[in-house]
Amino acid sequence: ILFPEIEISDPELKTLRMIFRKTKENDSHLHNCEDAAQAERFRQFLMHWLSEGYAALVVRETQVNTFSEGHILT
Repeated sequence: ILFPEIEISDPELKTLRMIFRKTKENDSHLHNCEDAAQAERFRQFLMHWLSEGYAALVVRETQVNTFSEGHILT
C-alpha cells in the first residue's frame, strides 16, 4: 500500500472529516495545520482515504491542500 493507514487522534479525526466534506463540496480545500508533522500525518491519512481522482499535498510546510485532480485541469 502506497499510503498505509496511520493513527489519528479523535480531535484530528473531526478536523479530517471537515476537510473531506469541504473537499467534496468545493473540489479543493486548504487547511492550516498546527505544525509540519501534523500536516504530513493529515496528507498521509487523506491520501489513504480520499476517493479516486482526489489528492492531498503539503504546502508551505504546515498546510495540507486537498483537491480534485480533474479540478486542476479545468
